[in-house]
Amino acid sequence: MSQSRFQLALKQMQIITTALGTQLGARLAPGGERLFLVDDRGYLLAGTTACAAMVELALRDAPGGSVAIPLDMPDLFEAIAARHSGRIIRTETDPDALIQAISAEKVIMAGDSRGHFIFPDFHCAVDGMMALAKILNF
Repeated sequence: MSQSRFQLALKQMQIITTALGTQLGARLAPGGERLFLVDDRGYLLAGTTACAAMVELALRDAPGGSVAIPLDMPDLFEAIAARHSGRIIRTETDPDALIQAISAEKVIMAGDSRGHFIFPDFHCAVDGMMALAKILNF
């Protein structure tokens, strides 16, 4: 799927989510590695916002847990972790660095601003479908 077609599909998801009055819209990128989210008002959540929401939910579910995120993410993540007695582990800015971090440390999840999420209790790879399952579970 071309980038322009995928962007059009995201716009359609925003419209559908609002029209149906749902709380959440979700779309996997082709290949299933990235997850894109739309809120109840039809706003596509920017990558950092989506990651922050996922970290908040994961730490609510597992207070005191550790989460791995890239160095280029804002300090907001430390504030989220502090509210839940959690810890943020900073990594380099590529998905492979996230995978290495979860292999070296016990973390409950890893994520970045591009829609990549890893839940190591399931498996140590970027997986949009598992991220969607986890957000629905949370």
